[in-house]
Amino acid sequence: RGMLVAEDMPQLSPVTEDSEPWYSSSSDSPPPSLKPASGGHKVGVLRAKLSGVTKKERKMEQNRRAAEVYRKKKRLAGDSIVEGLAEARKRNEELSRETDVVEQKVVFLKALLRQMASPSDDKKGALTFKPP
Repeated sequence: RGMLVAEDMPQLSPVTEDSEPWYSSSSDSPPPSLKPASGGHKVGVLRAKLSGVTKKERKMEQNRRAAEVYRKKKRLAGDSIVEGLAEARKRNEELSRETDVVEQKVVFLKALLRQMASPSDDKKGALTFKPP
């Protein structure tokens, strides 16, 4: 017979809580790769049952905390932007004052150069300095 039929299949016993797991050997614990991580499913369910908190309530609380953290970060970012703006305005005022001083120096030096380059009354074409 080329086809498999139900009679040819090995009989498997159903797994129950009392039955021994397939990985069971001489030791009572599963191999390391199959051990549940800390906080595994059964522990979490047991913790939830003991504290009376449902999965939905835990998720809501987690979301509430995450929202608080997000709002705090946004507030800090906004505060830092406001501080940066105040510093930038202060620096702009300082630079504006420096610009005014430099412009005054340029005007003075141009006037000085014109005065030095103007021909004097006694010697035409010669550069003379006339103090202001």
